[in-house]
Amino acid sequence: MLAPCSGWELGCFRLCLRQVRLWAGAGRWACWACQARPYSSGGGERWPGSETEVPPPGPARRTLKEWTLQVSPFGRLRARLPCHLAVRPLDPLTYPDGDRVLVAVCGVEGGARGLDGLLVKYDEDLEEMAIVSDTIHPQASVEV
Repeated sequence: MLAPCSGWELGCFRLCLRQVRLWAGAGRWACWACQARPYSSGGGERWPGSETEVPPPGPARRTLKEWTLQVSPFGRLRARLPCHLAVRPLDPLTYPDGDRVLVAVCGVEGGARGLDGLLVKYDEDLEEMAIVSDTIHPQASVEV
C-alpha cells in the first residue's frame, strides 16, 4: 500500500504496513524511508555516524566522573553548562526499555576543577533530567 505520510513524518511518501515501526526512545511512529540511509562522499557508501572518531590533538582525555540514572523514556533534558555537551541515543539492544541516562564528564588529566559544582539529577514529577553547572572547566565535555 503506497500513500503519502502526514507532514510530521518529514515528507515520506512511501508507507507500507511492514515498513512502519515504533521509533524506540522517542515513542513516535516513523516510516522506514525516513530512517538513516547510506551516503557517499566519493569513496563508497557509509552509514551516518559510522565514521571513526579521531581524538583531538593534545593531552589525552579521560572520564572524570560518571552517573547512571533511571528515568522515564519520555522525559526531557535540561542542561546549562559552560562546556561542550554531547547527547547520543542509548543502544536499544543493551537498554530495550530506554529508561536509563548515562552521564559522563570527560576532561584532561588534572582538569577536574569544578566537578563539585556539577548538579546531575532527575525530577520524577516533571520527568526532567537536569545537568547544571557554572563552575565546570570550559575545556571539559559532558556526554549524555
